[in-house]
Amino acid sequence: MNDGSTKSSVSGGTVSPNETTASYAPTILIVDDNTEMTEITKLLIEKHTNIKVLTAFSGKEALETLQEEAVDTIILDMNMPDMTGSECFRIIRKRSIYVPVIFLTGKVSDECKNDQLALGAFDYIEKPIKAKDLIILLKDAIAAMERIRSLLIRPNSSSSQNQAS
Repeated sequence: MNDGSTKSSVSGGTVSPNETTASYAPTILIVDDNTEMTEITKLLIEKHTNIKVLTAFSGKEALETLQEEAVDTIILDMNMPDMTGSECFRIIRKRSIYVPVIFLTGKVSDECKNDQLALGAFDYIEKPIKAKDLIILLKDAIAAMERIRSLLIRPNSSSSQNQAS
């Protein structure tokens, strides 16, 4: 059944070509094994934006969530017990899920930062999180995702050209 929606390999989800950003609330996934930090971050984002926030408390849970949900940005903790943020990020990319990933870390060395950026991370943010910095970074990442979608998902212009012929 064709409902006019388009499957996106960018985020793994379905996006209607007629969907506008005015009616579309972006979705992010926060992945951090620290449940208190995750909930505080979620509340902060929901208070200051119209962003829908999903949470996962391990790399494995994040990967499961990404099989079910399309997201616009991922905030990914570097240090988790089941797998590192880098390992999770590599699996996400191997699955052809191309969304901006912001690494979350307590301490970041220039070497670590450069490694993650070289792998294709959008950016990183250090704990403790400063609300203003996080909101700006999220808005930039979501805008980048919207630009990617606008290039990859366009209304079917070939059908209107075929009708004109």
